[in-house]
Amino acid sequence: MKKAISLIVGLLFIPEIMLAANLTCLIKGLEHLEGSLNIAFYSSADTFLKDGKQIASCRNSQPLNKDSRLICPLPAGAYAAAVYHDENSNGKMDTNFLGIPKEGYGFSNNAHGSFGPPKYEDAAFTMGESDQETSILLKY
Repeated sequence: MKKAISLIVGLLFIPEIMLAANLTCLIKGLEHLEGSLNIAFYSSADTFLKDGKQIASCRNSQPLNKDSRLICPLPAGAYAAAVYHDENSNGKMDTNFLGIPKEGYGFSNNAHGSFGPPKYEDAAFTMGESDQETSILLKY
């Protein structure tokens, strides 16, 4: 009985980060249907697009089609998302010798930079406590 009471009391104090709603990401403009879609969520300008610094990520579990959906659980908060189409399924964004992407990519708010990626602030959005939907157009 003591264990049951301890469990119930412990559940009352689950951190808010554990409570997540679903963000449905409609990824538009795929030019090829091979490979996978990978999306990463960053919670600050300091971590935006830094390897291993994403707060959450998800990958498609269904075959790709021209407009694919990824459903990603996220706790309420501010984020910026970056998605890439890993056409050859090698687990990384392929670039040319100048660092320009050779595979499709996009950002939340369809943000884009002048010479390089967008700023975190341009891609940032707020995730509420209930399910939401957004769309991202890929660039190739």
